[in-house]
Amino acid sequence: AVHPPGRALAIVPAGFFKVIAYINKQNDLEVRCFVMYQDKAALADAKGVVDYQRYQITTSKVEELTGLVFDAVYHTANIVQNNTEVDSPAEVIKPSTAPVRDHEIP
Repeated sequence: AVHPPGRALAIVPAGFFKVIAYINKQNDLEVRCFVMYQDKAALADAKGVVDYQRYQITTSKVEELTGLVFDAVYHTANIVQNNTEVDSPAEVIKPSTAPVRDHEIP
């Protein structure tokens, strides 16, 4: 919380998340999920270039943290192997992931 002089108390979130879904150049759905906390590690990144791969998580983890429920297609199209920190794109990309298009869902 932040309480500026002469102003009401403002509650500041401890973090935030993003779920990004897009069609890639191969015309396949891809999903990326991120969570960033407002902690010392994130603030240190703010002083330089942010390595967003460090904040990439699974769709399941977003569901766990928020209580939201995403369609199975978002899980299939999210290419993150697990919710551990990574240091290179090779550690993020799971080549065997096969996206599912809307018309393929029964």
